[in-house]
Amino acid sequence: VAGFIGSPSMNFVYGTVSGEDDKFSANFAGHRIRIAPQRIAERSGLAHYKGREIVIGIRPESFEISSAVSGDTSERTMTVHADLVEQLGSEAFVHFTEASTPVITAELRELLEDQGTDPESLGSDTRFTARVDADHAPRAGEQAELVIDSLKMHFFDKETGDAIK
Repeated sequence: VAGFIGSPSMNFVYGTVSGEDDKFSANFAGHRIRIAPQRIAERSGLAHYKGREIVIGIRPESFEISSAVSGDTSERTMTVHADLVEQLGSEAFVHFTEASTPVITAELRELLEDQGTDPESLGSDTRFTARVDADHAPRAGEQAELVIDSLKMHFFDKETGDAIK
């Protein structure tokens, strides 16, 4: 359900969680993002998934360009290649891909079957959309330093699709 709420929809990626106590990280597509201790406290079930593959959800509005964020963001930053940038007035959508197998849910599999195609048609990369401040947006083809608000990250059981709480 989370994938259908909002426009653009939530980004999903396979990943793992690692760490101890309140120092946990979400690891996906070669990135390691420190999860805010408050989020760990809210999602205490994450400790049971340590080292297991899960689905990580990041809403487009949970990203921002690093130059638009104050404070230490070093443990929440990922460098991406902006494939496409849509300028929409006060905000911009930065589209990028990461080397990670796309998340295939039962609903997506059914939708693809209805269209006469299969999950392999999605390729081997995961597409992301970040909604950022237009004044700091990169140009298409440029590298971008994106900061993730890890208080807003979502975590799902890979097998059941249930939110991890």
